[in-house]
Amino acid sequence: MVRIASVFSRQIVSIFIIIYCVGFWQSARQLEYGPAVLYPQLVIGVLLAFVAAEFVAGGWRAAHETDPEHQAEASDESGSPQTAGERVKALWAEQHLTIVTTVLTGLYIFVMPTLGFYIATGVYLAILLPYLGVRRPVPLIAMWAGSLLVAWGVFAVMLSVRLPQGLLG
Repeated sequence: MVRIASVFSRQIVSIFIIIYCVGFWQSARQLEYGPAVLYPQLVIGVLLAFVAAEFVAGGWRAAHETDPEHQAEASDESGSPQTAGERVKALWAEQHLTIVTTVLTGLYIFVMPTLGFYIATGVYLAILLPYLGVRRPVPLIAMWAGSLLVAWGVFAVMLSVRLPQGLLG
């Protein structure tokens, strides 16, 4: 039972991302056929493939770490097994970027219809980029503005996709 719980706790983020991907895949299928359907399905399909591969590889790694021969790795320096709280702290230290990015992305998708694509994306990037380590002003502003311009160019100009207008509409 401990082995299954350990594998599951390390894979929870992958499970949530897979659920997101399946939900977005279904949402994209409801759009009219054309570039507006093809692009999101392509991106979601590639993301789903990578997350599924990471899920399998992570499960394999977690299963092997809990083998009796690896039990010493799951102990602290004194040789006593880690407590549940220590395992949660270790998991957070290892996965906090993934967890925070996933939660922020979910919030971004939730508020996009209300705020609009450009405002929601600007706020999302303004929060996410510093969290991911981009803190110097020039690269931060360049990445922020460049991402918005690329998104506008790809979706609005090249693919002629109507983006949510929200407060701007």
